[in-house]
Amino acid sequence: MESKRPNILVTGTPGTGKTTLCELLAQTYQLNYVHVGTVIKENRFVAFNEELQCDELDEDALLDHLEVIMNQGGNVVEHHESDLFPLRWFSLVVVLRADNTVLYDRLQQRGYPLAKIQENCSAEICRLSADMAKENYPEGVVLEMSNDSLEQLQANCRQIGAWMEAHHQ
Repeated sequence: MESKRPNILVTGTPGTGKTTLCELLAQTYQLNYVHVGTVIKENRFVAFNEELQCDELDEDALLDHLEVIMNQGGNVVEHHESDLFPLRWFSLVVVLRADNTVLYDRLQQRGYPLAKIQENCSAEICRLSADMAKENYPEGVVLEMSNDSLEQLQANCRQIGAWMEAHHQ
């Protein structure tokens, strides 16, 4: 019986290159790319919280929807948080990191307001995404990768491909 292909979570501060890496991985290794933010929007997995007067993520509905997809294997999943998902879903959690100068420029090019750029740069300096992943996943599952250049992006893709080859044949 053929073992199912692994699921990989790619996480990190906005602007670290999650989308670009996920698209490259999906294309290069024939993985199903799941952008969690898009899944949330397309399926309206938000509910209005009367008390707080704002939209909140309906985590149960999102996770129920993703369960079927994740059970099939062979997914590369992008989300800025790693603590939302059941541990059993992912064989590898990639935390993308970026130099703050690179991150600042990327977010500025996206048209982010200065306060949002500063918030994201502070999150990167404080290692929020990396620490969250390391707190929530067993040792050996989390891989931090710098993603400041096209060369690093390509090397990261090759390294993840080599990991898939070595761990899931």
